[in-house]
Amino acid sequence: MTAPVTFDDSTPSFALPMLYAAQAQKEYFVNEALSRIDALIQCVVEGIASSEPVNPQNGQNWIVANAASGAFHGQDNKIACRQQGQWLFAAPKPSMLVFDRTLGKQRRFDGEGFMRRKSNSRPEAPTSTPRPGPPSPRFAKHWSARAFSRAGKKLHRDGNEATDRWFCPVT
Repeated sequence: MTAPVTFDDSTPSFALPMLYAAQAQKEYFVNEALSRIDALIQCVVEGIASSEPVNPQNGQNWIVANAASGAFHGQDNKIACRQQGQWLFAAPKPSMLVFDRTLGKQRRFDGEGFMRRKSNSRPEAPTSTPRPGPPSPRFAKHWSARAFSRAGKKLHRDGNEATDRWFCPVT
């Protein structure tokens, strides 16, 4: 007989609570999972806080500073999420990015703390040289007939509009 399948209490990445068959008050666990998802997907933080901010609004997030006090005590480097009038703390994963409104830049969690990124721009794609050969047929009328020859032979369309391929007939 095979062993029964067992499940963890929560998901491995962001500790979303798992549901069980015949579990009482499932809505509590589903709502907690949805609150975590709402806070962590495309996460935006208001800044770094060492204690509970004054008048926090639902949906606001903060990075908890080291040696925090009050409601944030013992939650160093976690993301404090204000959801439904309560604090929900989520442990970030290495390489997680958050946008810091105070800085106007992204921060990256390196496994020990959130580091500032130098810029939000992505590296530019390398420029490539155009492939030799005839241009797309829709631009063909703008090119001279000489541009459509290869070793003195004229290039012709294959007749298939979907592929727009050109070929050089063998003579």
